[in-house]
Amino acid sequence: METLVHEAQLRGRRLEAFVLWSSLVPEDPAGAALLRLFAETGADARDVASFDAFVESLDLPACLEWSRLEARSRDELHVHVYGFQGQTLAIKRRFAERFGPLAWKNHVGAVGPHPEPMMETCLRVADREAAREIARSFAGRASFFVHEATENDLRDHTVLGEWVGEPIKLKFAHFGRYARAQLVKRRETSPSSGAR
Repeated sequence: METLVHEAQLRGRRLEAFVLWSSLVPEDPAGAALLRLFAETGADARDVASFDAFVESLDLPACLEWSRLEARSRDELHVHVYGFQGQTLAIKRRFAERFGPLAWKNHVGAVGPHPEPMMETCLRVADREAAREIARSFAGRASFFVHEATENDLRDHTVLGEWVGEPIKLKFAHFGRYARAQLVKRRETSPSSGAR
């Protein structure tokens, strides 16, 4: 009987999370990406408390509210490159040959959901396949994370993102913290908040 109660609790929690997730990430209505992210935490899939903590760390309600407020679409494709030591000039040269001169940001530490040093550039969404081809040419020498950039960062870094090369575990709790902070900031600075 205890097992049945436990499973019912987990199903209820997952159902709540999946409803929020599917509103936020409509491309993944079954929540496969959500479960994959949970599995990456190393927690027991049957542990209700671990699943609750994981979902709370994502703060899906804040992410959803933020993405609804900032629903603009952008024609941006972000290319993040990890583990590129000794390959920096070659990678930049290949991208420049294909796309012309590009601005690159070099991050020496963790930034946002990205846990390790990396460099990144911005292309157009239509350039995705060409970016993949370049990334594949550096197989075994660098890892590339390519994603569309919309106003929904969580969606961008899950169902709209893809790895070419060895994946790096991203810090997904970042998205909830960021969304919550932006919502608080917006409320504090909005004319209707009473702040003068």
